[in-house]
Amino acid sequence: MNSLALSLLRSAAAAALRAVNRKRSALEQDDATIGGVKKRLRLGSIYDYRKLAVLGEGRDGVVFKAEHLRTGDMVAIKWVRAAADQRAFIREVGCLAACRSHRNIVEVRDVVEDASTRDMFIVMDFVGGRTLHLDLWMTHPDPEEKARLVMRDLVAAAGALHAAGVMHRNIKPDNVLVTYGGGLKLCDFVRSSQHFAGGSHNNAANENQFSLMAVLACNKRKSIFVGTHLAAPYDYRKLTVLGEGRDGVVFKAEHLRTGDMVAIKWVRAAADQRAFIREVGCLAACRGHRNIVVVRDVVEDASTGDMFIVTDFVGGRTLRLDLWMAHPDPEERARSVMRDLVAAAGALHAAGVMHRDIKPDNVLVANGGGLKLCDFGSATPVKPPGKPYEESRVGTLLYTSPEQLADSEFYDPAVDMWALGCIMAEILTGGPLFDDSSEERMLKEMADMRHRLESTGTCKLFDELPELSAAGREVLAGMLAFNPDERMTAAEALDHRWFTGKPERRS
Repeated sequence: MNSLALSLLRSAAAAALRAVNRKRSALEQDDATIGGVKKRLRLGSIYDYRKLAVLGEGRDGVVFKAEHLRTGDMVAIKWVRAAADQRAFIREVGCLAACRSHRNIVEVRDVVEDASTRDMFIVMDFVGGRTLHLDLWMTHPDPEEKARLVMRDLVAAAGALHAAGVMHRNIKPDNVLVTYGGGLKLCDFVRSSQHFAGGSHNNAANENQFSLMAVLACNKRKSIFVGTHLAAPYDYRKLTVLGEGRDGVVFKAEHLRTGDMVAIKWVRAAADQRAFIREVGCLAACRGHRNIVVVRDVVEDASTGDMFIVTDFVGGRTLRLDLWMAHPDPEERARSVMRDLVAAAGALHAAGVMHRDIKPDNVLVANGGGLKLCDFGSATPVKPPGKPYEESRVGTLLYTSPEQLADSEFYDPAVDMWALGCIMAEILTGGPLFDDSSEERMLKEMADMRHRLESTGTCKLFDELPELSAAGREVLAGMLAFNPDERMTAAEALDHRWFTGKPERRS
Protein backbone atom coordinates (compact mmCIF):
# COMPACT_ATOMS: atom_id res chain seq x y z
CA MET A 1 0.00 0.00 0.00
CA ASN A 2 1.28 3.44 -0.90
CA SER A 3 2.26 5.11 2.37
CA LEU A 4 1.12 8.45 1.00
CA ALA A 5 -2.35 6.99 0.88
CA LEU A 6 -3.11 7.51 4.51
CA SER A 7 -4.06 11.04 5.35
CA LEU A 8 -7.24 12.25 6.85
CA LEU A 9 -9.20 10.62 4.10
CA ARG A 10 -8.45 7.39 5.72
CA SER A 11 -10.05 8.89 8.69
CA ALA A 12 -12.74 10.67 6.84
CA ALA A 13 -12.95 7.57 4.85
CA ALA A 14 -13.32 5.33 7.76
CA ALA A 15 -15.87 7.60 9.22
CA ALA A 16 -17.47 7.96 5.88
CA LEU A 17 -17.84 4.24 5.92
CA ARG A 18 -19.89 4.80 9.02
CA ALA A 19 -22.01 7.18 7.10
CA VAL A 20 -22.64 4.67 4.36
CA ASN A 21 -23.77 2.13 6.92
CA ARG A 22 -26.27 4.47 8.56
CA LYS A 23 -28.93 3.25 6.23
CA ARG A 24 -29.12 -0.04 8.08
CA SER A 25 -27.88 0.67 11.57
CA ALA A 26 -30.59 0.86 14.19
CA LEU A 27 -29.33 -0.59 17.39
CA GLU A 28 -32.16 -2.04 19.44
CA GLN A 29 -30.45 -3.69 22.36
CA ASP A 30 -32.31 -6.59 23.81
CA ASP A 31 -30.75 -9.12 26.14
CA ALA A 32 -28.40 -11.33 24.19
CA THR A 33 -29.16 -9.99 20.73
CA ILE A 34 -28.04 -6.65 19.43
CA GLY A 35 -30.97 -5.61 17.32
CA GLY A 36 -34.07 -7.62 16.63
CA VAL A 37 -34.10 -7.08 12.89
CA LYS A 38 -31.89 -8.88 10.44
CA LYS A 39 -31.39 -7.28 7.06
CA ARG A 40 -29.64 -8.21 3.87
CA LEU A 41 -25.93 -7.61 4.33
CA ARG A 42 -24.08 -5.03 2.31
CA LEU A 43 -21.23 -3.76 4.42
CA GLY A 44 -22.49 -4.80 7.81
CA SER A 45 -24.74 -3.47 10.55
CA ILE A 46 -24.60 -3.65 14.30
CA TYR A 47 -27.77 -5.69 14.50
CA ASP A 48 -26.12 -8.41 12.43
CA TYR A 49 -24.32 -9.54 15.61
CA ARG A 50 -25.22 -11.29 18.87
CA LYS A 51 -23.39 -10.02 21.94
CA LEU A 52 -21.71 -12.81 23.92
CA ALA A 53 -19.37 -11.40 26.56
CA VAL A 54 -17.59 -8.22 27.61
CA LEU A 55 -13.86 -8.47 26.94
CA GLY A 56 -12.79 -5.15 28.41
CA GLU A 57 -13.88 -1.66 29.32
CA GLY A 58 -12.09 1.67 29.56
CA ARG A 59 -12.48 5.39 29.13
CA ASP A 60 -12.56 4.97 25.35
CA GLY A 61 -15.35 2.41 25.17
CA VAL A 62 -16.45 -1.15 25.80
CA VAL A 63 -15.12 -4.14 23.85
CA PHE A 64 -17.25 -7.25 23.67
CA LYS A 65 -17.14 -10.59 21.95
CA ALA A 66 -19.98 -11.19 19.49
CA GLU A 67 -21.17 -13.69 16.91
CA HIS A 68 -22.20 -12.78 13.39
CA LEU A 69 -25.76 -14.04 13.06
CA ARG A 70 -25.47 -15.22 9.47
CA THR A 71 -21.95 -16.62 9.25
CA GLY A 72 -21.32 -17.62 12.85
CA ASP A 73 -17.96 -15.80 12.79
CA MET A 74 -16.64 -14.64 16.14
CA VAL A 75 -15.72 -10.97 16.26
CA ALA A 76 -14.64 -8.34 18.76
CA ILE A 77 -16.69 -5.14 18.72
CA LYS A 78 -15.58 -1.88 20.25
CA TRP A 79 -18.58 0.23 21.25
CA VAL A 80 -17.88 3.98 21.41
CA ARG A 81 -20.58 6.24 22.80
CA ALA A 82 -21.82 9.17 20.71
CA ALA A 83 -20.51 11.61 23.30
CA ALA A 84 -16.93 10.47 22.68
CA ASP A 85 -14.40 12.50 20.70
CA GLN A 86 -15.42 12.10 17.05
CA ARG A 87 -12.02 13.04 15.66
CA ALA A 88 -10.30 10.51 17.90
CA PHE A 89 -12.68 7.80 16.71
CA ILE A 90 -12.09 8.68 13.06
CA ARG A 91 -8.33 8.73 13.64
CA GLU A 92 -8.42 5.33 15.33
CA VAL A 93 -10.31 3.70 12.49
CA GLY A 94 -8.14 5.39 9.90
CA CYS A 95 -4.94 4.13 11.49
CA LEU A 96 -6.34 0.62 11.86
CA ALA A 97 -7.41 0.56 8.24
CA ALA A 98 -4.06 1.93 7.11
CA CYS A 99 -2.34 -1.18 8.47
CA ARG A 100 -4.93 -3.76 7.50
CA SER A 101 -4.05 -7.28 6.40
CA HIS A 102 -0.81 -7.52 8.38
CA ARG A 103 -0.61 -10.80 10.25
CA ASN A 104 0.53 -9.08 13.46
CA ILE A 105 -2.13 -6.36 13.55
CA VAL A 106 -5.74 -6.97 14.46
CA GLU A 107 -7.95 -6.91 11.35
CA VAL A 108 -10.77 -4.37 11.13
CA ARG A 109 -13.85 -5.78 9.40
CA ASP A 110 -16.39 -3.02 9.56
CA VAL A 111 -17.31 0.33 11.06
CA VAL A 112 -20.96 1.12 11.66
CA GLU A 113 -23.06 3.67 13.47
CA ASP A 114 -26.40 3.50 15.21
CA ALA A 115 -28.44 6.16 13.41
CA SER A 116 -30.72 6.70 16.40
CA THR A 117 -28.13 7.08 19.17
CA ARG A 118 -25.01 8.01 17.14
CA ASP A 119 -23.06 5.35 19.01
CA MET A 120 -20.26 3.91 16.88
CA PHE A 121 -18.86 0.40 16.57
CA ILE A 122 -15.56 -0.95 15.27
CA VAL A 123 -15.88 -4.61 14.26
CA MET A 124 -12.65 -6.63 14.30
CA ASP A 125 -11.60 -10.25 14.07
CA PHE A 126 -11.81 -12.06 17.40
CA VAL A 127 -8.28 -13.23 18.14
CA GLY A 128 -8.41 -14.96 21.50
CA GLY A 129 -9.18 -14.55 25.12
CA ARG A 130 -5.87 -13.38 26.51
CA THR A 131 -3.22 -10.71 26.13
CA LEU A 132 0.56 -10.93 26.12
CA HIS A 133 0.56 -9.55 29.65
CA LEU A 134 -0.68 -12.90 30.97
CA ASP A 135 2.13 -14.77 29.18
CA LEU A 136 4.90 -12.32 29.80
CA TRP A 137 6.47 -13.59 32.97
CA MET A 138 5.80 -17.29 32.50
CA THR A 139 8.97 -19.33 32.79
CA HIS A 140 10.57 -20.54 29.57
CA PRO A 141 13.53 -22.90 29.12
CA ASP A 142 15.21 -20.36 26.82
CA PRO A 143 14.24 -16.77 27.77
CA GLU A 144 16.23 -15.27 24.90
CA GLU A 145 14.49 -17.47 22.33
CA LYS A 146 11.13 -16.54 23.83
CA ALA A 147 12.06 -12.85 23.63
CA ARG A 148 13.15 -13.31 20.01
CA LEU A 149 9.82 -14.91 19.04
CA VAL A 150 7.75 -12.24 20.78
CA MET A 151 9.81 -9.33 19.51
CA ARG A 152 9.86 -10.62 15.94
CA ASP A 153 6.06 -10.31 15.80
CA LEU A 154 5.94 -6.98 17.63
CA VAL A 155 8.70 -5.36 15.59
CA ALA A 156 7.02 -6.61 12.41
CA ALA A 157 3.78 -4.97 13.55
CA ALA A 158 5.59 -1.72 14.36
CA GLY A 159 7.31 -1.82 10.99
CA ALA A 160 3.98 -2.14 9.21
CA LEU A 161 2.60 0.78 11.21
CA HIS A 162 5.53 3.02 10.48
CA ALA A 163 5.63 2.11 6.79
CA ALA A 164 2.00 3.22 6.64
CA GLY A 165 2.87 6.45 8.42
CA VAL A 166 1.21 5.53 11.70
CA MET A 167 2.44 5.66 15.29
CA HIS A 168 0.66 3.47 17.83
CA ARG A 169 1.79 5.46 20.89
CA ASN A 170 0.57 2.88 23.40
CA ILE A 171 2.37 -0.38 22.68
CA LYS A 172 2.33 -2.49 25.82
CA PRO A 173 1.66 -6.16 26.69
CA ASP A 174 -2.00 -5.41 27.48
CA ASN A 175 -2.48 -4.22 23.88
CA VAL A 176 -1.05 -7.37 22.31
CA LEU A 177 -3.42 -10.30 21.73
CA VAL A 178 -2.22 -13.91 21.69
CA THR A 179 -3.80 -16.09 19.00
CA TYR A 180 -4.66 -19.72 19.56
CA GLY A 181 -1.62 -20.66 17.48
CA GLY A 182 0.67 -18.50 19.60
CA GLY A 183 1.02 -15.62 17.16
CA LEU A 184 0.69 -12.03 18.33
CA LYS A 185 -1.54 -9.21 17.09
CA LEU A 186 -1.25 -5.57 18.10
CA CYS A 187 -4.59 -3.96 19.02
CA ASP A 188 -6.18 -0.88 20.62
CA PHE A 189 -5.33 1.98 18.26
CA VAL A 190 -7.16 4.64 20.23
CA ARG A 191 -4.00 6.70 20.79
CA SER A 192 -2.51 6.10 17.37
CA SER A 193 -1.80 8.94 14.99
CA GLN A 194 -0.57 9.67 11.52
CA HIS A 195 2.95 11.08 11.70
CA PHE A 196 4.42 13.82 9.57
CA ALA A 197 7.85 14.54 8.20
CA GLY A 198 9.32 17.61 6.60
CA GLY A 199 6.13 19.54 7.14
CA SER A 200 3.96 17.26 5.04
CA HIS A 201 1.91 14.12 5.36
CA ASN A 202 4.41 11.49 4.38
CA ASN A 203 1.75 8.92 4.84
CA ALA A 204 -1.87 9.05 5.13
CA ALA A 205 -4.09 6.96 7.25
CA ASN A 206 -6.44 7.15 4.49
CA GLU A 207 -7.40 4.72 1.90
CA ASN A 208 -10.32 6.74 2.52
CA GLN A 209 -13.01 5.38 4.53
CA PHE A 210 -13.05 3.38 1.57
CA SER A 211 -9.90 1.66 1.80
CA LEU A 212 -11.78 0.64 4.79
CA MET A 213 -14.73 0.19 2.60
CA ALA A 214 -12.61 -1.87 0.34
CA VAL A 215 -11.94 -4.13 3.27
CA LEU A 216 -15.61 -4.22 4.05
CA ALA A 217 -16.56 -4.83 0.48
CA CYS A 218 -14.39 -7.95 0.60
CA ASN A 219 -11.88 -6.48 -1.79
CA LYS A 220 -9.07 -6.44 0.69
CA ARG A 221 -6.21 -6.53 -1.74
CA LYS A 222 -7.43 -3.91 -4.14
CA SER A 223 -7.10 -0.24 -3.33
CA ILE A 224 -10.35 1.58 -3.85
CA PHE A 225 -8.62 4.51 -5.41
CA VAL A 226 -6.72 4.11 -8.63
CA GLY A 227 -3.74 6.22 -9.54
CA THR A 228 -1.55 8.22 -7.22
CA HIS A 229 -2.71 8.85 -3.70
CA LEU A 230 -2.26 12.49 -2.83
CA ALA A 231 -1.10 13.49 0.55
CA ALA A 232 -1.72 17.10 1.52
CA PRO A 233 -3.39 20.31 0.30
CA TYR A 234 -0.04 21.95 -0.28
CA ASP A 235 0.83 19.28 -2.87
CA TYR A 236 -1.38 21.22 -5.29
CA ARG A 237 -1.27 24.51 -7.11
CA LYS A 238 -4.61 26.27 -7.13
CA LEU A 239 -5.60 27.41 -10.62
CA THR A 240 -9.16 28.73 -10.78
CA VAL A 241 -12.33 28.71 -8.73
CA LEU A 242 -14.94 26.42 -10.30
CA GLY A 243 -17.79 27.15 -7.95
CA GLU A 244 -18.79 28.24 -4.49
CA GLY A 245 -21.75 27.39 -2.28
CA ARG A 246 -22.88 26.92 1.28
CA ASP A 247 -20.85 23.70 1.60
CA GLY A 248 -17.51 25.07 0.44
CA VAL A 249 -15.42 26.30 -2.46
CA VAL A 250 -14.45 24.08 -5.41
CA PHE A 251 -11.35 24.95 -7.39
CA LYS A 252 -9.33 23.47 -10.18
CA ALA A 253 -5.79 22.55 -9.18
CA GLU A 254 -2.67 20.87 -10.48
CA HIS A 255 -0.77 18.22 -8.59
CA LEU A 256 2.75 19.58 -8.32
CA ARG A 257 4.54 16.26 -8.85
CA THR A 258 2.40 14.51 -11.45
CA GLY A 259 0.83 17.46 -13.24
CA ASP A 260 -2.60 15.83 -12.91
CA MET A 261 -5.55 18.19 -13.04
CA VAL A 262 -7.97 17.75 -10.16
CA ALA A 263 -10.98 19.44 -8.63
CA ILE A 264 -10.69 20.17 -4.91
CA LYS A 265 -13.57 20.96 -2.61
CA TRP A 266 -12.36 23.05 0.31
CA VAL A 267 -14.46 22.75 3.47
CA ARG A 268 -13.63 25.06 6.36
CA ALA A 269 -12.88 23.55 9.76
CA ALA A 270 -15.93 25.30 11.19
CA ALA A 271 -18.25 23.38 8.84
CA ASP A 272 -20.40 20.47 9.94
CA GLN A 273 -17.96 17.57 10.36
CA ARG A 274 -20.68 14.93 10.22
CA ALA A 275 -21.94 16.33 6.93
CA PHE A 276 -18.41 16.22 5.54
CA ILE A 277 -17.93 12.64 6.62
CA ARG A 278 -21.29 11.70 5.16
CA GLU A 279 -20.42 13.31 1.84
CA VAL A 280 -17.11 11.48 1.56
CA GLY A 281 -18.73 8.21 2.57
CA CYS A 282 -21.46 8.47 -0.04
CA LEU A 283 -18.96 9.41 -2.75
CA ALA A 284 -16.70 6.51 -1.88
CA ALA A 285 -19.61 4.06 -1.67
CA CYS A 286 -20.26 4.66 -5.36
CA ARG A 287 -16.66 4.67 -6.46
CA GLY A 288 -15.69 3.24 -9.81
CA HIS A 289 -18.87 4.04 -11.75
CA ARG A 290 -18.24 5.80 -15.04
CA ASN A 291 -21.07 8.29 -14.47
CA ILE A 292 -20.04 9.38 -10.98
CA VAL A 293 -17.12 11.67 -10.29
CA VAL A 294 -14.10 9.77 -8.92
CA VAL A 295 -12.83 10.73 -5.47
CA ARG A 296 -9.04 10.51 -5.30
CA ASP A 297 -8.26 11.57 -1.80
CA VAL A 298 -9.44 13.36 1.30
CA VAL A 299 -6.89 15.35 3.24
CA GLU A 300 -6.76 17.75 6.13
CA ASP A 301 -4.68 20.83 6.74
CA ALA A 302 -3.12 19.91 10.08
CA SER A 303 -2.63 23.55 11.05
CA THR A 304 -6.13 24.88 10.30
CA GLY A 305 -8.32 21.78 10.42
CA ASP A 306 -9.72 22.63 6.97
CA MET A 307 -10.73 19.58 4.95
CA PHE A 308 -10.30 18.89 1.23
CA ILE A 309 -12.01 16.39 -1.07
CA VAL A 310 -9.86 15.73 -4.14
CA THR A 311 -11.69 14.44 -7.22
CA ASP A 312 -10.81 13.98 -10.87
CA PHE A 313 -11.17 17.14 -12.92
CA VAL A 314 -13.81 16.28 -15.50
CA GLY A 315 -14.22 19.44 -17.55
CA GLY A 316 -15.07 23.07 -17.39
CA ARG A 317 -18.82 22.94 -17.86
CA THR A 318 -21.97 21.42 -16.43
CA LEU A 319 -25.02 19.98 -18.12
CA ARG A 320 -26.82 23.24 -17.37
CA LEU A 321 -24.85 24.97 -20.13
CA ASP A 322 -25.84 22.30 -22.66
CA LEU A 323 -29.40 21.76 -21.58
CA TRP A 324 -31.35 24.03 -23.86
CA MET A 325 -29.09 23.96 -26.90
CA ALA A 326 -30.94 23.10 -30.10
CA HIS A 327 -30.62 19.50 -31.28
CA PRO A 328 -31.92 17.91 -34.50
CA ASP A 329 -33.47 15.06 -32.51
CA PRO A 330 -34.49 16.19 -28.98
CA GLU A 331 -35.73 12.75 -27.97
CA GLU A 332 -32.50 11.04 -29.00
CA ARG A 333 -30.56 13.66 -27.09
CA ALA A 334 -32.77 13.16 -24.05
CA ARG A 335 -32.23 9.40 -24.27
CA SER A 336 -28.45 9.82 -24.41
CA VAL A 337 -28.38 12.17 -21.41
CA MET A 338 -30.87 10.20 -19.35
CA ARG A 339 -29.08 6.91 -19.97
CA ASP A 340 -26.00 8.27 -18.17
CA LEU A 341 -27.97 9.96 -15.39
CA VAL A 342 -30.23 6.99 -14.69
CA ALA A 343 -27.16 4.72 -14.67
CA ALA A 344 -25.55 7.01 -12.08
CA ALA A 345 -28.72 7.00 -9.97
CA GLY A 346 -28.88 3.22 -10.24
CA ALA A 347 -25.33 2.91 -8.92
CA LEU A 348 -26.13 5.25 -6.05
CA HIS A 349 -29.27 3.43 -5.05
CA ALA A 350 -27.64 0.00 -5.34
CA ALA A 351 -25.00 1.26 -2.89
CA GLY A 352 -27.69 2.46 -0.50
CA VAL A 353 -27.20 6.16 -1.20
CA MET A 354 -29.55 8.99 -2.18
CA HIS A 355 -28.10 12.07 -3.87
CA ARG A 356 -31.04 14.39 -3.03
CA ASP A 357 -29.81 17.20 -5.26
CA ILE A 358 -29.67 15.83 -8.79
CA LYS A 359 -29.90 18.78 -11.18
CA PRO A 360 -28.12 19.90 -14.36
CA ASP A 361 -25.73 22.07 -12.33
CA ASN A 362 -24.48 18.94 -10.52
CA VAL A 363 -23.76 17.00 -13.70
CA LEU A 364 -20.33 17.47 -15.28
CA VAL A 365 -19.81 17.07 -19.03
CA ALA A 366 -16.60 15.22 -19.86
CA ASN A 367 -14.51 16.14 -22.88
CA GLY A 368 -15.83 13.07 -24.69
CA GLY A 369 -19.43 14.02 -23.97
CA GLY A 370 -20.06 11.56 -21.15
CA LEU A 371 -21.74 12.76 -17.98
CA LYS A 372 -20.62 12.47 -14.36
CA LEU A 373 -22.78 13.19 -11.33
CA CYS A 374 -21.01 15.32 -8.72
CA ASP A 375 -21.57 17.40 -5.56
CA PHE A 376 -22.61 14.91 -2.91
CA GLY A 377 -23.04 17.59 -0.25
CA SER A 378 -26.72 16.68 0.16
CA ALA A 379 -26.27 12.93 -0.28
CA THR A 380 -27.17 10.55 2.51
CA PRO A 381 -27.22 6.82 3.19
CA VAL A 382 -30.67 5.30 2.69
CA LYS A 383 -32.37 4.46 5.97
CA PRO A 384 -34.50 1.38 6.66
CA PRO A 385 -38.24 1.78 5.95
CA GLY A 386 -39.98 3.67 8.73
CA LYS A 387 -36.86 5.56 9.81
CA PRO A 388 -37.26 9.33 9.31
CA TYR A 389 -34.64 11.65 7.87
CA GLU A 390 -33.56 14.66 9.86
CA GLU A 391 -34.64 17.00 7.09
CA SER A 392 -37.27 16.86 4.37
CA ARG A 393 -36.27 19.90 2.34
CA VAL A 394 -32.93 19.11 0.76
CA GLY A 395 -31.55 20.21 -2.57
CA THR A 396 -32.99 22.61 -5.14
CA LEU A 397 -36.66 23.62 -5.22
CA LEU A 398 -37.23 23.04 -8.95
CA TYR A 399 -36.17 19.38 -8.67
CA THR A 400 -37.69 18.64 -5.25
CA SER A 401 -40.19 15.78 -5.12
CA PRO A 402 -43.84 16.19 -4.07
CA GLU A 403 -43.33 14.12 -0.92
CA GLN A 404 -40.47 16.37 0.20
CA LEU A 405 -42.48 19.49 -0.53
CA ALA A 406 -45.19 18.02 1.67
CA ASP A 407 -42.56 18.07 4.46
CA SER A 408 -42.49 14.31 4.78
CA GLU A 409 -39.46 13.00 6.65
CA PHE A 410 -40.18 9.53 5.30
CA TYR A 411 -38.94 9.19 1.74
CA ASP A 412 -36.62 7.02 -0.30
CA PRO A 413 -34.50 7.01 -3.49
CA ALA A 414 -37.65 7.80 -5.46
CA VAL A 415 -36.85 11.47 -4.77
CA ASP A 416 -33.86 11.17 -7.11
CA MET A 417 -36.04 9.65 -9.82
CA TRP A 418 -38.42 12.61 -9.63
CA ALA A 419 -35.46 14.95 -10.15
CA LEU A 420 -34.42 12.92 -13.19
CA GLY A 421 -37.94 13.20 -14.57
CA CYS A 422 -37.73 16.98 -14.20
CA ILE A 423 -34.44 17.02 -16.10
CA MET A 424 -35.84 14.83 -18.88
CA ALA A 425 -38.83 17.15 -19.25
CA GLU A 426 -36.46 20.12 -19.36
CA ILE A 427 -34.43 18.60 -22.18
CA LEU A 428 -37.51 17.74 -24.23
CA THR A 429 -39.35 21.04 -23.80
CA GLY A 430 -36.42 23.42 -23.68
CA GLY A 431 -37.48 24.91 -20.37
CA PRO A 432 -38.07 24.05 -16.70
CA LEU A 433 -41.01 21.84 -15.80
CA PHE A 434 -42.34 24.28 -13.20
CA ASP A 435 -42.17 27.97 -12.41
CA ASP A 436 -39.96 28.05 -9.33
CA SER A 437 -40.01 31.82 -8.86
CA SER A 438 -41.85 31.04 -5.63
CA GLU A 439 -42.65 27.86 -3.79
CA GLU A 440 -46.33 28.79 -3.73
CA ARG A 441 -46.45 29.14 -7.53
CA MET A 442 -44.59 25.89 -8.06
CA LEU A 443 -46.87 23.99 -5.68
CA LYS A 444 -49.92 25.31 -7.54
CA GLU A 445 -48.53 24.18 -10.91
CA MET A 446 -47.66 20.81 -9.44
CA ALA A 447 -51.18 20.42 -8.03
CA ASP A 448 -52.70 21.36 -11.41
CA MET A 449 -50.51 18.79 -13.16
CA ARG A 450 -51.52 16.08 -10.71
CA HIS A 451 -55.22 16.92 -11.03
CA ARG A 452 -55.13 16.76 -14.84
CA LEU A 453 -53.19 13.51 -14.86
CA GLU A 454 -55.62 11.87 -12.46
CA SER A 455 -58.73 13.19 -14.22
CA THR A 456 -57.74 13.02 -17.90
CA GLY A 457 -54.59 10.89 -18.08
CA THR A 458 -52.60 13.72 -19.64
CA CYS A 459 -51.29 17.17 -18.74
CA LYS A 460 -49.75 20.28 -20.23
CA LEU A 461 -46.31 18.64 -20.34
CA PHE A 462 -47.44 15.79 -22.57
CA ASP A 463 -49.62 18.12 -24.65
CA GLU A 464 -46.41 19.99 -25.52
CA LEU A 465 -44.66 16.78 -26.63
CA PRO A 466 -46.81 15.26 -29.41
CA GLU A 467 -43.72 13.86 -31.15
CA LEU A 468 -42.47 11.99 -28.09
CA SER A 469 -42.54 8.24 -28.65
CA ALA A 470 -44.82 6.03 -26.59
CA ALA A 471 -41.78 4.50 -24.92
CA GLY A 472 -40.36 7.91 -24.09
CA ARG A 473 -43.67 8.98 -22.63
CA GLU A 474 -43.77 5.86 -20.46
CA VAL A 475 -40.35 6.62 -18.99
CA LEU A 476 -41.15 10.29 -18.42
CA ALA A 477 -44.51 9.53 -16.84
CA GLY A 478 -42.94 6.77 -14.75
CA MET A 479 -40.31 9.04 -13.26
CA LEU A 480 -42.85 11.82 -12.65
CA ALA A 481 -45.39 9.62 -10.87
CA PHE A 482 -46.72 11.61 -7.92
CA ASN A 483 -46.99 8.51 -5.75
CA PRO A 484 -43.39 7.58 -4.87
CA ASP A 485 -44.39 3.93 -4.50
CA GLU A 486 -45.48 3.94 -8.14
CA ARG A 487 -42.52 5.92 -9.42
CA MET A 488 -40.19 4.14 -11.80
CA THR A 489 -36.92 3.01 -10.22
CA ALA A 490 -33.53 3.43 -11.88
CA ALA A 491 -33.30 -0.31 -12.50
CA GLU A 492 -36.76 -0.36 -14.09
CA ALA A 493 -35.92 2.63 -16.25
CA LEU A 494 -32.68 1.14 -17.55
CA ASP A 495 -34.53 -2.05 -18.42
CA HIS A 496 -37.23 -0.14 -20.30
CA ARG A 497 -37.50 -0.47 -24.08
CA TRP A 498 -36.81 3.26 -24.47
CA PHE A 499 -33.22 2.54 -23.43
CA THR A 500 -32.79 -1.06 -24.53
CA GLY A 501 -34.41 -0.87 -27.97
CA LYS A 502 -35.19 1.65 -30.67
CA PRO A 503 -38.77 2.73 -30.02
CA GLU A 504 -41.01 3.71 -32.88
CA ARG A 505 -42.14 7.29 -33.19
CA ARG A 506 -45.71 8.15 -32.46
CA SER A 507 -47.60 9.34 -35.49
